[in-house]
Amino acid sequence: MEKLLTIIKNNQLIQFINSDEYKNSENIPISPQRAVSYVNNKRSNPNSPAIILLKSDEKIIAYRCLFEDTIFIENRAINFFWISGSWVHPDFRRQGISTYLLDKTMEITDKKLMFSNYAPESKALYDKSEYFTRFAKIKGKRYYFRFALAKLLPTKRVVFRKTQFILEIADLLINIFIDLRLTFLKKNFSHIKYEEPEYFTDEIRNFVEKHNSQNPFKRNIDEFINFIKFPWVLQIKKKQHDAFRYYFSFQAKHFFYKQIILRNENNEIQCFAIVKIRDNHLTLPYIYCEKNYFQKISKIILSLILKYKISYFSIFDKNIIKEFKNFNKFTLHKKKLLRDFFASKELNNIIKNNKFELFDGDGDNVYT
Repeated sequence: MEKLLTIIKNNQLIQFINSDEYKNSENIPISPQRAVSYVNNKRSNPNSPAIILLKSDEKIIAYRCLFEDTIFIENRAINFFWISGSWVHPDFRRQGISTYLLDKTMEITDKKLMFSNYAPESKALYDKSEYFTRFAKIKGKRYYFRFALAKLLPTKRVVFRKTQFILEIADLLINIFIDLRLTFLKKNFSHIKYEEPEYFTDEIRNFVEKHNSQNPFKRNIDEFINFIKFPWVLQIKKKQHDAFRYYFSFQAKHFFYKQIILRNENNEIQCFAIVKIRDNHLTLPYIYCEKNYFQKISKIILSLILKYKISYFSIFDKNIIKEFKNFNKFTLHKKKLLRDFFASKELNNIIKNNKFELFDGDGDNVYT
């Protein structure tokens, strides 16, 4: 059976998602909002590859998505691609298609690839290929505040998916008592003053640039605007039809970002953070903070956790983790997290002798 390899570039994405092929396809390689985000990516070239498709009899049987980015090494800007979504149709698995697509991806991107947020099956493929090496890792923690059995357990075993409704009832009943207890505790944080700006000012821009010297990706305000305006996940109450055609995350009941600013007595910014809330999970993709303000921003984060009835909070900033040791009475449980960052060996040879300060939002994590 003949297979056809097709490369869709960034400047072809809008036409692709509006095509009859996309609308009638049993499986789609990208969601509409993700395609729009790719097109508006400040670091992408219009002619760069975005999707590598493999078809058989005009049917999509496999794909690999690429998200373009830039890493800065000793004032040198190097363009590369994050591997961001790979899939093979069940009827065509164990035929070497994933390996074939990975080989083609290396060729198309001039061997400049990274990945971080990966499934175990994908990691096994990457390890087997021997194309990649780990260039960095960040340690974190996850703190649990309320029960979320219906959210977490179904991902572990099939039996929990069949009993998800029962788990939801259990969560509801147990959390009623937990929320009553937390109500009496959250009043301790109501006195801290902070801002939630709707717009990014030059003052914020300058503060971020000042505190961004150790991060190799050097996100700026323009990119913050991009992922807030064009997220890959939409806040939708009811499951859309595309959820059965697209195998990656693209909708949630609750999904939004918040910007937090802390100032000193001279009205100067001392801390800027971006908070992301997805359903009952809170993360901190980016935080830039003077050392004396981590205690205050930690208390503000905790107040948001209580306000929005967050079930669990994942954090990779060592200073926030240190401050959260003081909040044990609020937490039910905590566990260690580890996030690895991998680069193709060719790219790693360029960046390997540098020390990095990485954020939770680096890669494509901030978009989902």
